[in-house]
Amino acid sequence: SFVSGLLSCRHRNLMGKTSLVRRRSKKYKLVKKCLVKSILKHFLSIPPAFGGEKKSMHALPEFVWWIKCIYEMQDSDLAKQAVRRLEVDHLKLTYCGIGPVECTALAYVLKHLKNPVGLQLDYNSVGDLGIEQLIPCLDICQSIYLRGNNISDQGVSKLVERALDSCNLQKIALYHNNLTDACTQNFAKLLKHKDNFLALRLGNNHLSASGAEVLAEGLKQNNSIQYLGLWGNKIGDAGACALAAALENNTSMLWLSLVGNNVGSHGARALASMLKKNTILEELWRKKSADETKNRS
Repeated sequence: SFVSGLLSCRHRNLMGKTSLVRRRSKKYKLVKKCLVKSILKHFLSIPPAFGGEKKSMHALPEFVWWIKCIYEMQDSDLAKQAVRRLEVDHLKLTYCGIGPVECTALAYVLKHLKNPVGLQLDYNSVGDLGIEQLIPCLDICQSIYLRGNNISDQGVSKLVERALDSCNLQKIALYHNNLTDACTQNFAKLLKHKDNFLALRLGNNHLSASGAEVLAEGLKQNNSIQYLGLWGNKIGDAGACALAAALENNTSMLWLSLVGNNVGSHGARALASMLKKNTILEELWRKKSADETKNRS
């Protein structure tokens, strides 16, 4: 990546003499060709999707290195050329050591994708700063998965602000971060104003009854969301009652997880009463099961 940066246009003046500029031009073309060839080879190795499944690419660490090299070149034509043959529905970059610097490079390249993609960055080091760096490519994301990335309410504020202006972004997963009730104001706003939003997963954070009550206010004005995961928080009976009241007349929610939230008999009765009126909800999880443990969010 150092060589790529040295050969970039912004360092042209460092070369000085004309002969050095000519040599730089040759080396630049060689590096550019090598980067494009390497990334295209990686894309061609992606196995085809089976049946009705989405085509997914689980990127390897060297893919991130190539992306950083392309960013260092600061050549938008190179970035476009590099991803022009990337035809996947889901790009998986879990456990790849991605921090804010890598997020900057990813956004620079991925914003040139032709078709929307699901971006999975679970268990990296994105953080709040990384969220800000990803903003330029969020318009091309259908979904973004950021489980275990040390993201706080501040990062959520930036994410939701951009999501409200994005036509494509429909799913957000933030399981196992550092979110508190303060973030629910942003998500309630998202639910109220984004009419194509489908899934929100906030499991294993620090949400209480007051946070659930704020989310409930957003749910009352939303008829698009299908999946809401609140596994492993502390919403208790009061939070469960607020959500139950909000979902009585909801016509879109298919799946709701409240496992591990200290929901007792009072909350359970409220949820049961809600189910008598809501005939759309297909799955409601209050207690842990094998499937819920596997899919918790």
